[in-house]
Amino acid sequence: MRHRPCFLPLLPLLLAACISLLATALDTSRLDPATRASDDLFRAANGAWLAATAIPAERSEVYGADLPASVNARVRAIVDGLRAHPQAPGSIERKLVDFHDSVRDLAAIDRAGLAPLRAQLDAIDAIRTVDDLARWQGQAQGILKTPLWLWGGFADFKDPTRNRVLVMQGGLGLPERDYYLGQDARLLAARAAYLRYLETLAQLAGEPQPQAAARRVLVLETRLAQAHVPAAEAMNPAHVRSLDAHQLAQRAPGLAWAAFLQASAIPDGHAVNVVQPAAAGAIAALQHGLPLDDWKLYFRLRLLDVSAPLLPAPFRAAHFEFRGKALGGLSVPVPQDERARRPHRPRPPARGPARGPRGPRPPPAAGARGLRRQEPADGGDRAGAGAPGGDRRRRRRRERRNAMRHLLDAGDLSR
Repeated sequence: MRHRPCFLPLLPLLLAACISLLATALDTSRLDPATRASDDLFRAANGAWLAATAIPAERSEVYGADLPASVNARVRAIVDGLRAHPQAPGSIERKLVDFHDSVRDLAAIDRAGLAPLRAQLDAIDAIRTVDDLARWQGQAQGILKTPLWLWGGFADFKDPTRNRVLVMQGGLGLPERDYYLGQDARLLAARAAYLRYLETLAQLAGEPQPQAAARRVLVLETRLAQAHVPAAEAMNPAHVRSLDAHQLAQRAPGLAWAAFLQASAIPDGHAVNVVQPAAAGAIAALQHGLPLDDWKLYFRLRLLDVSAPLLPAPFRAAHFEFRGKALGGLSVPVPQDERARRPHRPRPPARGPARGPRGPRPPPAAGARGLRRQEPADGGDRAGAGAPGGDRRRRRRRERRNAMRHLLDAGDLSR
């Protein structure tokens, strides 16, 4: 008869080893022992860190593991290392240093005025037809998010051996749809601040009636927001359709799709994946239905907005007043040295807990890579029970759960 070894006497040792391993791997200094995990898991896991961590005046968020700061430091070291040695004119290294330094040279930016944007602004002024409007939007991909903008390519949902570009809803100057349609006090305040910002941009650009121009653009963007699919359905893969320009012209008339895709360098006959078909149809109809002059005014102000950090001082000040203070809760602008490093890299994903932004932006979904805690400008805790917008946050949580169910239970995509 064979005797099998018995490991029962070793179980206490193994359990002790596991507990010791967890104790060394888990940073208990962040925990809030006064909060039960069953009541508030986020605060139980991060309460001590949240209480002890301050958000710098020039930032709207901080992270438990600050990868953005780490990457910034590496980029600075690379650029400083290149600058320390002569670089050949026309070389990639010299272009990188010159590009970095051009963002920091505020005096040169102020002297240039709107000259760097003149060609694009003139192209908007030259729009005469719906085809011209679509063509300009195609050429603007990578500069700003047009009402229908292109992203990717990515592996096709139905054929992973083929990459396709995604067509996404967009074009909003405020963060999302609810900012235009919601009646929450914070959303109303953000909308009023945005209207003032649009008026300032119109005035700086020389519009003869800046107040009227700002109102026209806000009305147009509100129409776009009404056409957008709500967040809970926006990324539902069951809705995605692979369509070429001819099919899009039939299913979403109004936008000159052939001109738009051709100007975006998508070859004739190639299909794109339309992620929100309902929004694409409604937005395409607006392209034909709204006055061409309103579209041109809208695109002038959108271009000025996305370019404002690299335009003369009045534009930078207006941009900070709205996007920095009103939306982000900042009290001082982002240092120009840090801004100069941002164009060199995409923003890395955050890991660990996060605090911010302090403005009225609603909380995004808590992802696997990081959690974000929102703070209002008055320093209160928006996550608390009974806080303003609590109903909206609960609704958003339900929407996110529903969206995840769509991802797991996506139906036939071949329709």
